[in-house]
Amino acid sequence: MPEADLRRLAAYTVLAAYDTNQAAALLGEDGEDRREYGDPALIVDQTLTHLLGETQQIVVAGAEEADQAAQDVETLLRDWADSEHLWMRMQ
Repeated sequence: MPEADLRRLAAYTVLAAYDTNQAAALLGEDGEDRREYGDPALIVDQTLTHLLGETQQIVVAGAEEADQAAQDVETLLRDWADSEHLWMRMQ
């Protein structure tokens, strides 16, 4: 495996451990006497919320008005986003 990929995998492993409050386990025997304070999962969720915003909406220009074509496109895109779980992929 290339060195850059090993570093990326290690970074994701550490992030997942912090996210689930299990980072002390990565320290081996030295981690038994260490304790994490706070809730890292909450920090990750808050950061994601601040980056993406509290709500995401698909909006097509003209859909608020009586433009039927724009409303149809907006409906099509929203249905597609729901079927593809777009919100999960964004995270």
